[in-house]
Amino acid sequence: MSEEKKNEPSNQATFESSSNQKPEESHMLPEASFIQLALILGMQAMQSLGLIPNPGTNKSEPNLPLAKFNIDLLEILQQKTKGNLTSEEEKTLEEMLFNLRMQYVAKVNKQ
Repeated sequence: MSEEKKNEPSNQATFESSSNQKPEESHMLPEASFIQLALILGMQAMQSLGLIPNPGTNKSEPNLPLAKFNIDLLEILQQKTKGNLTSEEEKTLEEMLFNLRMQYVAKVNKQ
């Protein structure tokens, strides 16, 4: 093997080193879970409803079509996972969808 090949990291080694986080970085991220996924979509819907500010501009920027899209994504997630969720996951998703739908209807009726 040439000297260049010996010093070149393999793709596997590069992937492994990039996925190894420093201890302080791993404490900053929550554990990946179904609830975290649902919360991310819920937060996007809340941002699109103008309930929380856009983190990039720190301004409320309502976008009702995008809010409806995110709510629809959560509904699809609920349908596709029916019967496979823990009671906590199911309750969290159900309550989130209810609240987002009510907020969406209120915003649409206000226009």
